[in-house]
Amino acid sequence: MKKIISFALVCLACLCGHTVSAQNAPAATAGLNPMEKVVCAVDSNYCIVRNDEGRRNVFTVRHRATLQLAFDTKFEKYLNTFVLDGKPFIAAASWNPAFGYLWNAWVRVDDVWKPLLKGFCTDLVILQEEGKPARLQCKDQDGNAQTFTLAEL
Repeated sequence: MKKIISFALVCLACLCGHTVSAQNAPAATAGLNPMEKVVCAVDSNYCIVRNDEGRRNVFTVRHRATLQLAFDTKFEKYLNTFVLDGKPFIAAASWNPAFGYLWNAWVRVDDVWKPLLKGFCTDLVILQEEGKPARLQCKDQDGNAQTFTLAEL
């Protein structure tokens, strides 16, 4: 009798555990493959999607409603600052074995993402001081440091 009751409790626990975990899991976004997941929002229209299919978990920026790519670049790192002088912004880096992480930045003007930098940077920092426009400080592949404001770019 003890074995039957124990068995019934184990079966009940398995059924209830599966039901609870299914209820707590976020709904899958239609259009993403099973190895992709929305990580965070960039703004009200775009989000960052992580793809776990490869050895490196690459990210892309996609439109939230259509899941279309915002721009054709895949990246492994990004800065958590998504607004620069009131405009949607993303700075992202891809791995290059010769130089390490190479950074680039994009800003959304109307519905188009435009690259901010003419080339890649090995280091990128956003400088925000009160009363001054935000600045991007970057080092190119030769080690030359440059500082830009969004208006200059």
